[in-house]
Amino acid sequence: MRYSRQDCCALAAIDDERFKTMVRRQQIPVPHSPRRSGSARRSDAAFSEIDILVVAVGEAIRASVGQDRGLPADSAMRLALAAREYIERAFKQRMAGGDLWAGIVVGRVFLSSRSFGFKTAWYVGGSLSDVMTQIEREQGVSGEPVRVFAVNISAVIREVIERADHAGIPFAA
Repeated sequence: MRYSRQDCCALAAIDDERFKTMVRRQQIPVPHSPRRSGSARRSDAAFSEIDILVVAVGEAIRASVGQDRGLPADSAMRLALAAREYIERAFKQRMAGGDLWAGIVVGRVFLSSRSFGFKTAWYVGGSLSDVMTQIEREQGVSGEPVRVFAVNISAVIREVIERADHAGIPFAA
């Protein structure tokens, strides 16, 4: 099933004007509209359930972490795009239980004992124990973790389904 921009905004809990601004800034992944030919506006594209969930996860990350804590809106959406595989898996397994998480780890690699170094970042995802294992495994290669931004994508999916039920929008049948 395909959904309109308005449905996407309602289900992802994002203001319509903010959504259109983020589309213009290329901060939200928008599919091409199958409804109209070349004259279609990108913000009017038809969205799949997974597209909506990617936007909802990106918005949840932005809302919970935010730029004031070091994660700009475009980075939050890039994290959601990188987590698309985990979002799809969480959506398919939503009845099986066990939450899935996705996040980004910002690390620091020191090049000498004089505290000179550089920042690095890597994506993590899976169950919470999977995420912790990935962080531990990667820190020897990608540096000591300085910050971890993570979101419970299963909880975001449950919220989207609840909003759809409340609004009478058929979703996740």
